[in-house]
Amino acid sequence: MKIIYILLGLLYGFFGAMALELKPFSYDLKEKMDKSGELYFIHFFSDWCPTCRSQEQIFNKLMADPNMGKNIKSVILVANNDTELQLKKDYLVPSQSFVLGLKNGKEYSRSVGITIPDKLIAQLQGQTSPNGGLLK
Repeated sequence: MKIIYILLGLLYGFFGAMALELKPFSYDLKEKMDKSGELYFIHFFSDWCPTCRSQEQIFNKLMADPNMGKNIKSVILVANNDTELQLKKDYLVPSQSFVLGLKNGKEYSRSVGITIPDKLIAQLQGQTSPNGGLLK
């Protein structure tokens, strides 16, 4: 997964800011995103999880294809589901392959196990209910 971040960084340097960005999770970056007031996401990822890898492929396609990812201007922080135990507890994360939307530090949306591109795109575009309901 580190190689993906390196490649994305190189692409970023050559082509400028992307509409959708994947970044490794850190509490400092989370705090910065909370203060920005922008909608952003945390993807709870496990290397061993096939659903997580499917979601990652969708995110990578969204970044690579400007038509597929248009109208998505967001950051996805990728958190290790197996080590970020306090973060999981703070947001009541039920399992890996969980995508949590946050705005101003408050929960905006949540989904688990979604591998249908249109549903993930809807969440990333902020079209889901801000009530924090679980998408199915």
